[in-house]
Amino acid sequence: MDHANTAVTWALFVACLLAAAVACARLFRPEPGRFGRDGELVHVVMLIAMATMWTAAGAELPTVFWRIVFGAVAAGSTVWLVVGGRRFGAARKGGRFGAVAPGASTGVDNSVGQADVVPSGRPDPTRSGEPAVADRRGDASRRSVGGSNDSELFGEESGAAIYHGIAALAMVYATLTAHSPRAEHTAHASSPPIPAIGWVLVALFVLDAMVLVATALRVPERFGRSRPATFAAVFPHATMDFAMATMLTLALRPPG
Repeated sequence: MDHANTAVTWALFVACLLAAAVACARLFRPEPGRFGRDGELVHVVMLIAMATMWTAAGAELPTVFWRIVFGAVAAGSTVWLVVGGRRFGAARKGGRFGAVAPGASTGVDNSVGQADVVPSGRPDPTRSGEPAVADRRGDASRRSVGGSNDSELFGEESGAAIYHGIAALAMVYATLTAHSPRAEHTAHASSPPIPAIGWVLVALFVLDAMVLVATALRVPERFGRSRPATFAAVFPHATMDFAMATMLTLALRPPG
C-alpha cells in the first residue's frame, strides 16, 4: 500500500479501537444512554470487527468469516426490533405506559426504573455525566397510556435497531469484493455488485455522522450533562459511521 493508505489504515484502526473501548465502558453504566445497551453492544462488535479488518491478520481471514459476523449483527438487530415491538405492544395492552408506582414521584415514568431517580423525583447528577433515561422520557407519566411520548420512545428504539441492521448489512455488502481494505486494488480485483447501492450507503453514513456531531454541538444536553459525557455518547457511533463510509469507498474504488 502507499503511504496515504497506510495512514488511513492506522488512523481508522486506532479510532475504531478507542471508540469500541468507550462503547464497551458504556455497556456497564447504570443508565443505558441515548443509544441503549443494545445499540452500544452493536457499536462494540462492529468497531472491533472493523478494527480487525484493518490489520494484516484480519486481512488474511476469509471473507465468509466477515459475512457471518456482520450477518449475525444484522440478525441480532432484527431480534432487537421484534422484541422491542412486542414489549411496546404488551405494555400498551397492559396499560403500563404512564403508570406511576405507589410512592413514586408523579413526574417520573415508572417504567424507567428507580435507579434513574432520587426521592425528589429529579435525576441523580452523581450517577454520571449523562442525562438519566427519566430526563428523556419527561412527562410520560402525565400522558395517556400509550400516548405520543411512549410512541416516540418506541420510534427511537426501533429506528436505532433498523439503522444498525442496515449498517451490518452494508458491511456484508462491502465484503462482496475480491480485496480487503488493506489489499492493493489491482485490475484483477472486483467491486461489489450494483455500485450505486454502495455510494448511497456511503452518503447515508457520512450524513448520519455529520448530523449526529452537529446535533451534539448545538444541543449537547441531548447526549450528556457535560462535554466529556456528550463526547463519549457520540464518539462510538460517529466513528462507526466514518469507518463504514471509508471501507465502502475503498471497496468501490475503480480497479487499477
